[in-house]
Amino acid sequence: EFYEQSISLVVLILQRQGPDGMRKLCGQIRDGKSLDAALGFAYPGTIRNMKELEQAWRKYLAELSR
Repeated sequence: EFYEQSISLVVLILQRQGPDGMRKLCGQIRDGKSLDAALGFAYPGTIRNMKELEQAWRKYLAELSR
């Protein structure tokens, strides 16, 4: 189940933010930024922290289950 959840989260990010955003996010994490800081940098105005990412992910999962 963990792998399925991880995949769905990555798919959500790639679909909504594109590969450039994912590269920015991974680069920020690689450079030692916190996850909230990395999200805010990579996706300003859309997903600024873990709380917003989780909300978007839960909404995405609900849409998939319809």
